Amino acid sequence: MRRWILLLIGCVSLCGCAGASKLRSTGDQQLSKGIFYRPVEGSRETQTYLSYSETRKYEENELIHKKIEEVAFDVEALVKKVDENLGQVLVEVTTRNKRGDVDLHALAFPENDETLKFVFDEKYNVLLADQFPRTSLFYIPPVFLPLETVEVGGTWSNKKEWLGLYNNLPLRIDVTSILQDIVHCPGGEKCANIEVSGRVNITGEITNFTQLDSLLHGRYLLGVDTGTIYWSAISSKEILTSSVDRVEIDSCLVSYLKKPEGQSLAGANKTLKCDHKLEQAPSLP
Repeated sequence: MRRWILLLIGCVSLCGCAGASKLRSTGDQQLSKGIFYRPVEGSRETQTYLSYSETRKYEENELIHKKIEEVAFDVEALVKKVDENLGQVLVEVTTRNKRGDVDLHALAFPENDETLKFVFDEKYNVLLADQFPRTSLFYIPPVFLPLETVEVGGTWSNKKEWLGLYNNLPLRIDVTSILQDIVHCPGGEKCANIEVSGRVNITGEITNFTQLDSLLHGRYLLGVDTGTIYWSAISSKEILTSSVDRVEIDSCLVSYLKKPEGQSLAGANKTLKCDHKLEQAPSLP
């Protein structure tokens, strides 16, 4: 269920191409009541993730270091309690089957075989993220939901601030989402095909000597009734420049709903690939 938003490191424009997909459009032209996170108490789901990044460090325009990191893992989510009066949801999130040597906490996921407790409200705001500070990336919502009526082709915008988990770097993210279509998802739920773009900025006095330039394209498939993330894909490019060096990072993150099997997209597991060089929003599978 988490976390497409962690790689939203910038994008200044939207790409309108939705791409070919086997998912059939419902023909609906709007989400009349928006989307809210409303899972069923006791329900379980498993998301499979693949993350890839390529980091290059330059000094005086000379490449001095290159590092490639790739990790695949499953994330199990168990809805322990739904408090309809407070509009809050308690979820236990566990990572399984980690394959690769990447710090998952830096991506706002539990480490392998670790279980973290989260409390969300219906807007998918994070009210509690286990032992992590409220200023951390763990408190950025998994997705930014449309909370009011939105037409196909309509947009909504959100922003959040946080501090880097290990370096306390002050960051702010501005995200724009566009509703591309409403389609039929496996299991009978209608899904919103949503394209996202965003920009992450460094804030505070550090901007006097460090600059961040970034670009992102992404898309996700979101259950209209429950807020379930059926599939997501994000590609981003970041350039961090200081007076002494420049660091360039190309990265991507893809996921699909693995379980319940009746809700999994046909063939999504066979086409799970991460394109860190993609220059437009990924197409639906």
